Amino acid sequence: MTRDAFGERRIIAHVDMDAFFVSVEEALNPKLKGKPVIVGGDPDGRGVVASASYKAREYGVSSAMPLAKSRRLCPKGIFIRGSHHVYAEFSRRIMEILADFTPAMSPVSVDEAYLDFTGCLRVHRADPVTIAQRIHDRIMEEVGVPASIGIASNRMTAKIAANLAKPNGILYVRPGCEARFLSPLPIGMIPGVGPVSEKVYREMGIRLIGDLARFSPGALETVLGSRAEALAARAKGARDKEAPERDEAKSIGREITYAVDTSDPETMEATLSYLSESVARRLRKAGLSFGRVTLKLRYENFNTYTRSRMVDPPATDARAVYRVARKLMRALYNRKARVRLVGVTVSALVRPDRQIDLFGDAVAMARERLENGMDRARDRFGFESVLLARSYLHSHGRAERGGGANRKPSRPAPVSSSSWLS
Repeated sequence: MTRDAFGERRIIAHVDMDAFFVSVEEALNPKLKGKPVIVGGDPDGRGVVASASYKAREYGVSSAMPLAKSRRLCPKGIFIRGSHHVYAEFSRRIMEILADFTPAMSPVSVDEAYLDFTGCLRVHRADPVTIAQRIHDRIMEEVGVPASIGIASNRMTAKIAANLAKPNGILYVRPGCEARFLSPLPIGMIPGVGPVSEKVYREMGIRLIGDLARFSPGALETVLGSRAEALAARAKGARDKEAPERDEAKSIGREITYAVDTSDPETMEATLSYLSESVARRLRKAGLSFGRVTLKLRYENFNTYTRSRMVDPPATDARAVYRVARKLMRALYNRKARVRLVGVTVSALVRPDRQIDLFGDAVAMARERLENGMDRARDRFGFESVLLARSYLHSHGRAERGGGANRKPSRPAPVSSSSWLS
């Protein structure tokens, strides 16, 4: 049984909104409820599905699927471009509700958060399930979107419980039952275990989470390296130094696919600026610095190339990301071919040991205050509410149109984007 430093039994809840973008659209337009709604953009474009209703999922539609494929699977689907400003506002309202239930609230994205109720049961005068029901009902009454909630003694188990509770449910894993709960579940349900990792596990004969317990630490370490002991501990529902609550991100990145392949360097530099701002914002929210920048270019023939460069000392701001990414692009770009996709990733992440420097660089301190102010505005009004001028060109100008410098289409063509934190 997991307890905190004071011997209190730990109680962690993972609150995850169901098909969040679709749920927001349904709250705004109740006529959409029960219909195959797909949020992402124009099905004739190159975009991907951002969110799909459960009715659309019955046809095989899933997040990150190309929109063109989703229309083939669900020809009667209702396609909505969506609005990040609206979703950000709904997210803000939800997080304010969650913060009312415990000061230990940790958002992890626009539609999910962890809540630590350790030591709070007396304050609420209720058991964990009753508290979760209150949270669920209040979000539905005040915001109008459904949530699924998992409760357990650690984050990983709570997250898996929330996934199993979908849609619109609550699942509580009682203390001491973590290993029995996790044991029969597929290994792919462990957060962070993707298709590639799952294939490696299956080749070892590990198909279920409980299968990890059959192997000695030495055998696991031979294949999985330093993560072996932590995974084995997590499979038993443990949380300790060998199985930390939250792994530090190994990389943070984002990439954008143009609606029309481009050969215009200024267009690509505007996109690099936009990506650099997005990545740097996520770095600041995570409290991390980066030591390496990687540029990714995919050409019209789908040939893909990457180049990386180290940064010393580690940095956090968008200017540093952009400067390195632009140098990499100028060295890598083949002017004879048009570009389909641009991506920027930062890695070699560290948590800086920050100290107050009374005689520090005034310009750097002013820039940091400016970026923090921009982040506050973005948290409230959406990422694109505040952009550098060159990034704005991507969002509203030439970069979004794609094509060459002399190309002037009648209206901006949409782009698709994806981001990750691994």
